Amino acid sequence: MSLKKIVIFVLVTVLCSFAVFGLYSMEPVKEVKPKESAVLKTVTFQMLKPVSDSFNVTVYGESYPRWSTVVRTQVDGEIKYISDKLQSGSVVKAGERLIEIEKSLYEVAANEAELRLKNAELRLLEEEQRAKQAKADWADSGLDGEPSSELVFFMNRSFSWRRRR
Repeated sequence: MSLKKIVIFVLVTVLCSFAVFGLYSMEPVKEVKPKESAVLKTVTFQMLKPVSDSFNVTVYGESYPRWSTVVRTQVDGEIKYISDKLQSGSVVKAGERLIEIEKSLYEVAANEAELRLKNAELRLLEEEQRAKQAKADWADSGLDGEPSSELVFFMNRSFSWRRRR
C-alpha cells in the first residue's frame, strides 16, 4: 500500500470520528410548548330562570284551504254586491250576506213559479169538481153498484197526489 492511501484512510477515519462524536454530544431538540399564563382567570356565572317568549317569524308561501265551497244561485240575475269575506279561506257566519242579486229578475222568476203553482192547484180543484159531478151523475142515473173503472169518476193520479200532500 502506498503512503498516500494510508494518509487518506487515516484522515477520513478521523473526520468520521469527529462527526460521530459531534452528533452524539449534541442535545436533543426539545418540543416548543406554548407558554402557560401564570395568571388565573376569574370565571363568573349567573343562575337563569326559564321564561316564555313569543317570536314573529315571516314566512313566504301559499296556503290552501282544507275544504272549499262553490256558491251558486238558484236564479239568474245581475250581481249588485259581493262581500269582502267571499274569498278563499275566509270564515263566514250562517246567514251572513255574501252576494246580492238584482231583485227584479229573480222576483219575476219567483212570481212565475208561484203562478204555475196556483194554476196547477186550480186544475186540481177543477178535476175534483168534475169527479164530484160525475159521482152525482152516477147516483142520478139510477144504475146499481159501482162503475167498472175509477176513470168514470175522473179518479186518476192527481187525486192520489192530493191525498198524500
